[in-house]
Amino acid sequence: MDKEIITTGRTVEAAVADGAMRLGVPVGNVEYEVLEAPKKGFLGFGEVDAKVRVYCVESADLAALRFVTTLLSNLGISADASLGALGFTEHSFGHVSKVASCAKYILTELGFGEHDVELVQIAAFLHDIGNMVNREEHAQSGAVMAFRILDNLGFCAEDIATIVSAIGNHDESNGVPVNPIAAALILADKSDVRR
Repeated sequence: MDKEIITTGRTVEAAVADGAMRLGVPVGNVEYEVLEAPKKGFLGFGEVDAKVRVYCVESADLAALRFVTTLLSNLGISADASLGALGFTEHSFGHVSKVASCAKYILTELGFGEHDVELVQIAAFLHDIGNMVNREEHAQSGAVMAFRILDNLGFCAEDIATIVSAIGNHDESNGVPVNPIAAALILADKSDVRR
């Protein structure tokens, strides 16, 4: 992904929005430098668009989500092969993407903030990573694996605890909705059960 772009627009705000869109990130994840202020001109003559340099500022959550997406994509084939031998199907990128989308929808519709929505998406992308170890108790082994990943990425302790507890409690055999993130993860995961 590009980290910066120079773009123009009728206003500085329009140029920044265009730059963020072309970088593929939300406007809240960019900073900008005005290279040329817009000028209105007279009767259409001398009008000049704003020219800005837009920088991508990646949050820790966004970096983690990108990392997890790449990790799952790289590991998905062997996870699917292991689960296929046990009679389960599609527990790699297709499954976790659907769970992340559904969990995001649940928390958004219930009025939770952007940070909680990001946390549930990260939990969703990581929730089945324990299947690399074993299907039995995959939620607990996945929680331990997720802890290591998030800690190494520099997540704060509170966010790690929220995500890890959701992952460790998502399995129907022994899981409990210990927080809203876990509840949304459980509902989203069960909406895409395949065997």
